[in-house]
Amino acid sequence: MRSFFKRIADALKSFRWGYVLIALLDTALALLLFVFGHDALDYLAIAIGITVILAAAVLCASALAARERGFGFGLKIVLSVCLATSGIATLIARGGLIGAIISIIGLVMIIDGSFKLSTSADSKRYSHPAWWILLALSLLLIAGGYMTVRSSGFEGKLGYVLLGILLLADGVANLLSAFYLGFNGKRAESEIVDKYTAEALTEGEERQAALGDSAEERQAALGDSADGRTAEKAKEEEN
Repeated sequence: MRSFFKRIADALKSFRWGYVLIALLDTALALLLFVFGHDALDYLAIAIGITVILAAAVLCASALAARERGFGFGLKIVLSVCLATSGIATLIARGGLIGAIISIIGLVMIIDGSFKLSTSADSKRYSHPAWWILLALSLLLIAGGYMTVRSSGFEGKLGYVLLGILLLADGVANLLSAFYLGFNGKRAESEIVDKYTAEALTEGEERQAALGDSAEERQAALGDSADGRTAEKAKEEEN
């Protein structure tokens, strides 16, 4: 029973929970787009601005809390001011940043789809039965992200719906990647173990064959020596 629970605990520890978190964020943003449309991206711009301002405050506080006042202190203060300015500008001019946010989301989809494409290729290599599902989602993310970056028509009502569908596809792809990567990791470990086991067996067989040849040579040498002594005794008896 303990070994069973230990296996479950080890599986939970090695599980890619970060992919699950990203999938939940994708799903939440997609639902907001379905329900609120343009306002959802406005809320996202507000969240980004507040997050950047808070990051500036934390960086500034850490710089002021340090006793040293060298180059690092000045660099942190400058970065804090830049972050705070960017956050305030995002809050003030968030209406004009909607198109930029959509383009950034599309760029992220392209990059994420490329990584998922690599994961699907590894899954095919390790004979995962559903590797093609992640491949299809990866191609959808890359194509949809490219259209999002290149087109300005995603700011309409239909565009927000399509962007939400794209985010849902990314969420599903991230959720599947958490399982696919675990499968690929186990197969890769098994492949490495099999490789070293085969090499060890081959080396052992070669050593055993060498020992066998050496034993046969010693036995042949003993046989020749015994034959020689027998022949000498026979000659002595004849004399």
